[in-house]
Amino acid sequence: MKRHINLKKTAAILIAALMILALAGCADSGDQNRQTARIGDEVITQGQLDNFTMLTLYRQGYDLSGTTKALKEECLQDMIDAEALSQYCQDNGIDLYDDTYNSGKSAFMDSIKKNDADFLDQNGIKDSDLITYYRSQYLSSKLLERVQSEYSADQIAREAQAYYDKHKDEYKVESEKRISEILTHKKKIAEEAVSRLDSGEQFADVARDLSEDINSAANGGDMGFFTKSEIKDEFGSEVFKMAVGQYSQPIKTTDGYAVVMVTASNDSGYKSFDEVSQEISYSLYKKYGDAKVKEIEKDMDIEKDEVK
Repeated sequence: MKRHINLKKTAAILIAALMILALAGCADSGDQNRQTARIGDEVITQGQLDNFTMLTLYRQGYDLSGTTKALKEECLQDMIDAEALSQYCQDNGIDLYDDTYNSGKSAFMDSIKKNDADFLDQNGIKDSDLITYYRSQYLSSKLLERVQSEYSADQIAREAQAYYDKHKDEYKVESEKRISEILTHKKKIAEEAVSRLDSGEQFADVARDLSEDINSAANGGDMGFFTKSEIKDEFGSEVFKMAVGQYSQPIKTTDGYAVVMVTASNDSGYKSFDEVSQEISYSLYKKYGDAKVKEIEKDMDIEKDEVK
């Protein structure tokens, strides 16, 4: 009923080519040594920023066609924050670069060199760029651990609930139906399925016997929750008229013939707090972490130049 497309990773060569297009408008090759930021005596160049941005896009699966200057500025801020944290820890005798850091860095570099060699070669990503990227991720996780140790889970849960109550409209959703499906290429089989359901057999049992959709058949036909906009046209108008426990007659689709049943409905119009509590809690921890970094950077000698 719903076919998922994984855009997280495509072929390394294609990704690399798209990145070059996405970052068109970056500084010319002669500008790669131009300063984009300075933290104390440590300078971040345009070339380092470009490579950090490429790695961020590649590792996090961003839509490369929509790369903006704002995204590059965000990446530059991540680099500044990491360098500021590193300098602060060094100046205050805090040793973050222990065996965990070293083993994690080695594993990361070995993995990306093995699996993404084409991307690295075509974009001139050096070992120093990989280390800069890994260090940024590592320090972010260490900062999150520190913040989590300072704020109790109960406190964050209370703040998350208060945020949800105050901003509930942010979590407004379409009505959803949980749907089970029996899919077959033969109308006669679909009619047999309806006949067996009419005689009192359980939908899950019939789906396991007759459905040609192997993945859903193993789960008794269960396809999960869908909003109307997520369902193909031939299903939408039919399914959203059905009550929980009701099943359809055979429906002709581009994939064959389907018999569908509504097994649950969410008509509240909002995601529940349980569904979004983890997301809200993480944003609160990040907010407190960002505040700590800003406090550290307030007393540091930092310059930030225009991003190209």
